[in-house]
Amino acid sequence: MNSTNPDTTTSSTHDSDVDLASYSYRALPQRRGTDSSEAFEAFLSGGSIRAPRFGDIDYDDGAAWQAVGDRTHDRFLHGFLFLADWTEALEEGDERAGVAVLDLIDRWVGQNGFDPAASPHPLAYHDETTAQRLMHWLLVERNLSRSDNGLDLSVLRAAIDSTASVLLQDDFHAGWNNHGMFQDLALRHYSELARWNEESHLAEFRATALERLHGYFSTCFTVDGVHVENSPTYHQMICRFLTEHVAYLHLRGVTDSQLDDILEKASVYATHVVTPAGTHPLLSDSVSRSLLATAGKLFDSSNYDFAVTQGRKGTVPKDVTLLLPESGYAIHRSRWADREATWVMLTAAYNSNYHKHSDDLSLVVHGSGQPLVSEAGPYGYNYSDPMTVYGFSQFAHNNIVLDRKSVRRVDDYADTVRFTHAEKTADGFDVTAETGRLAGGTHRREVSVATGEQADVIRVVDTVEGERDDHTWEMFWNLAPNLLVVPHGQGFEAFRHGVKVLDASFEADVPTQVSVHRGETKPRVLGWAFPEFGEAEPASVVRVSFKARCARVASRFAVRGDFNYADLALVEGKNQWRRAGGEPQLNYLLDLQEGPSPAPLVVVFSAISPLGRFTYNYRSSLQDLPVNVLYILDDFGDQGCYYLSDHGSRAIAHSVQALIGKVVDDLQIGREHVYFAGSSKGGAAALYHGIEFAGGGIVVGAPQTRIGSFLEKPHPNVLKFMTGGTGQVAVAELDAILFEQVQRHSTIPRVDLLVGDADHHYRNHVLPWVRQAEEAGHTIGLEVVPGTPHSDVGPVFKNFLRSKITALAARVGAPHGSTPSAAASGLASGTSSLPQAQPSDAAPWINLSVGAGSSTLRLRVSGAEELQVSLKLYRANEVVDTIEYGDRRDFSWESLQAGRYRARVYYRERGGEAQAVTSSWCEVA
Repeated sequence: MNSTNPDTTTSSTHDSDVDLASYSYRALPQRRGTDSSEAFEAFLSGGSIRAPRFGDIDYDDGAAWQAVGDRTHDRFLHGFLFLADWTEALEEGDERAGVAVLDLIDRWVGQNGFDPAASPHPLAYHDETTAQRLMHWLLVERNLSRSDNGLDLSVLRAAIDSTASVLLQDDFHAGWNNHGMFQDLALRHYSELARWNEESHLAEFRATALERLHGYFSTCFTVDGVHVENSPTYHQMICRFLTEHVAYLHLRGVTDSQLDDILEKASVYATHVVTPAGTHPLLSDSVSRSLLATAGKLFDSSNYDFAVTQGRKGTVPKDVTLLLPESGYAIHRSRWADREATWVMLTAAYNSNYHKHSDDLSLVVHGSGQPLVSEAGPYGYNYSDPMTVYGFSQFAHNNIVLDRKSVRRVDDYADTVRFTHAEKTADGFDVTAETGRLAGGTHRREVSVATGEQADVIRVVDTVEGERDDHTWEMFWNLAPNLLVVPHGQGFEAFRHGVKVLDASFEADVPTQVSVHRGETKPRVLGWAFPEFGEAEPASVVRVSFKARCARVASRFAVRGDFNYADLALVEGKNQWRRAGGEPQLNYLLDLQEGPSPAPLVVVFSAISPLGRFTYNYRSSLQDLPVNVLYILDDFGDQGCYYLSDHGSRAIAHSVQALIGKVVDDLQIGREHVYFAGSSKGGAAALYHGIEFAGGGIVVGAPQTRIGSFLEKPHPNVLKFMTGGTGQVAVAELDAILFEQVQRHSTIPRVDLLVGDADHHYRNHVLPWVRQAEEAGHTIGLEVVPGTPHSDVGPVFKNFLRSKITALAARVGAPHGSTPSAAASGLASGTSSLPQAQPSDAAPWINLSVGAGSSTLRLRVSGAEELQVSLKLYRANEVVDTIEYGDRRDFSWESLQAGRYRARVYYRERGGEAQAVTSSWCEVA
């Protein structure tokens, strides 16, 4: 045993009485220091019982014991736990302390007596509270009996004897759990300290206590040495008392090899369950406090000391992974003695009902020096308090809830919670666990952990099976309170002080919805953390919900690096995304114009981006125009969904329409003043949503109108997310959307469409859709740019977009003019009597590009055809050509010198004032 324990080689018992009494006294609960003295003085001066957790309690001549309130509060009073703070005053023989405490005990006995059945207060004879009261009264008697203040202790000793007799009764014993342990430890202390009784009397109490304690300690640990009450903190606490009890046995000359073996195994689990920060995770009824003070005291284990001191003492354990499938735990850390290390724990442990939470298959992740994926922790034991109920429920843990109802804290299905596979790997573990406790369903969770030099990745596959197609499943991921969470369509990012520390993505075979909740009490308690008992602070919880009979959800968590989402610094300030409610929720950015009259609204949809890189397009092209701009983020799946569908569900499209409608209502503008824009994927989305919303105009570049055919080869991941499949049925389903839409609508907004003739979208997507629209009676404004492939459409479309939006805004008098109807402004198509745009409505847009030869440039000026145009061609800052005003729209230059070129184009009505626009730079080799 540890060297701080008494000599374990003592074999004599007949002359060790003084040692045993002294040892038992030191084992009683007691606290010393400034706070101890102040606590005693506070009672004498003001009648206040000082309680660090509850504040000062008014003793009120014993009335404090009569009120029935919070269980933890009442346990503190009826267990006389506050007397531990009076230790110094009692040891110093302060007569005031003796008089005061004897009066306290006498008053309590007068109110409650010694018949548990007749006590008026439910906590007076609570099993563990009674044990605490006996130990604290023994603390008082030991000190008063050693002083010479002449106080009469007969009433105190009679109260101690009567309380011990209650604890001795089999029908009062709590059983083999930690409450029963406290009862039996109290009896053991009584047998060594109540020396006013005959030894034969005390021996009876001692024998019962030792028999019960052996029965408890030998059965309260699993075969792996893990305490069965489901909590690391209680494991530590029971190990502390087991260590103390084994030392006591050694003092009595007794060696219990079974308990010695359990204690050794228990130290292994205790070592690995320590997080890199030197605390316990908030599992079950555990609290997260520093374990540094337990080094060299709790176990005779240098590995444990190494863990709690973060490598400052002890020796490094040889393993970073601990798998205990029979006990229900899998633990891995990336490295020892590193506070920043990544630490992962999966629990599938239902080893007893005591201190059990509804946390089956819960996963916890620590990293970057703190909890990341955490749990709420325990709030208290007042089961009428909603926070207490929440803390025990599945909603406060990282698992899956069926039909919005948590499983009970305890039930008769403990045997359905188990590991079915557990394997160590070179850099982590692969495990599978399952639970059958869900009413009407089952849940299996596979977890694979791989930690490395640059990043740590945890993969989780959840498979659920139910009985009905309309089951609602909810997967919860509780995060640390100090993390800022940015949700995405199928995932989230977590930031601390603006730095990403974790992200996660979810891939399912059914439609899913992701939402974040923080500090909510209605319609249900959700998004809280309990750093200490009775303390609550808001914390974000990510909820992934879906409806299905059966489903599979694969999650990928990344810590430190190899993130699922590109960190685009869009979490703070003017670039911060907003979150729109709805099912599903949407991320968006809204740039508002300031002015006395409402400005038009432009809704911009994003093109397809690399995996996990979700952002907006064309903000720089629009930010100085007199319009409001709504950028909606297509962050669904791993590469977007065209703002349309998730496994066949159009809920995303409905949410987009609802968000646009809400913004329009908030801005108090008409639908005819709402314009839709985007290129490529964003162009397809702008067509769909612009037509569905019946807006004022649509401006698109090279849209993919046959969406399925486009996705089939380069992006089957997007095709599968949108439809649930990748076959021809899925392709045909998406190909039909935009074509059926123009047939379904008798009128559509004005469409201005730009595409390059060297772009495969021109023949495969644009021309077929334009023909379909025209056959349905719609007029489409088509601009074809010679020699421009799809990869170059972006820069060209920027100018096109600015020109068209400027024209559209001007037609309705934005931002300060009148706002005519769609018919009056010529923004609807499908009729022959609509007025044409006036030349003064728009600026031309220009496209400067390198021709077929590397030394050739081509320039095309489009839009506002009746304007006169002149230009200057620049190489760097040098003018190399000037063309006077005329009606030409196409220009070319051959055999140019290598360099960077751009054109400055001037335009005017005949005799009018000139305006100018500048092209992008082009490189001539």
